[in-house]
Amino acid sequence: MSCNGNYHLHYYPHLGQIMQEVQPEIVHIDEEPYKLATFQAMRLARRHKARTLFFTWQKLYRKYPPPFRQMERYNYQHADTALAGNQEAVEVLRRRGYQKAIYVIPQFGFDMEVYKRGTSLPPHKPGAPFMLGFLGRLVKTKGLTPIFEVYQSLLTSTFRMVKDR
Repeated sequence: MSCNGNYHLHYYPHLGQIMQEVQPEIVHIDEEPYKLATFQAMRLARRHKARTLFFTWQKLYRKYPPPFRQMERYNYQHADTALAGNQEAVEVLRRRGYQKAIYVIPQFGFDMEVYKRGTSLPPHKPGAPFMLGFLGRLVKTKGLTPIFEVYQSLLTSTFRMVKDR
């Protein structure tokens, strides 16, 4: 990989040689459609007349500057289909102009029936300890601000309750 660590501009210098040797019929590109690696793989796949698909998790609508928007358009035009990790990613693809088939495959999801709670948790008692869980990056786009606001209000009201005793 060249430009490793550069999310948008990394690419694979030996990919053309590998495709020449393998002669794939299908190329599954596990990269977002606006990235250079996707553009590179898509162009090479077309050269070898392979069918193509890309995978996206992009659930936030963003406007990309050149050349990323042009690479994205190229990939939309030449992909045979797309895979999305969630319904929000499908909506972003459609809004950005992708017209072909999209299949939702939540790769890192879990089966709710397997992990269904057997018994309900008892109601939370005021003043009792509680647990707050979150798994993800601590960035604004994850929508954590309301959680922190509620947490702050819980701490404030708990502090008042203790102080008033």
